[in-house]
Amino acid sequence: MEIRVEVWMNDKIEWSLEGNGSIEQFKQAGMKIRSYFPEEKINLVIDKENVTSIYKTQALDEVILNLQDHNVMLCDSTYNTMMVFIKNEGP
Repeated sequence: MEIRVEVWMNDKIEWSLEGNGSIEQFKQAGMKIRSYFPEEKINLVIDKENVTSIYKTQALDEVILNLQDHNVMLCDSTYNTMMVFIKNEGP
């Protein structure tokens, strides 16, 4: 499974990483979560009706758990900073 991770701030892409969902890719994403989201709690967004406030320390585990079935977004309370995890199953 191919995964693309993107960080968007104020409608501009700040960072992206494509990979195969390896431990290293998720470790890099975890570092970016800590650096881009200063708040203790952030939003986990599965779809517009499924938004949950979670602790930043739980974010990566929640992403991995939910990424099996959905693309996932993490965002701050104002939706100015967003981290999107997009999976591509391939042909």
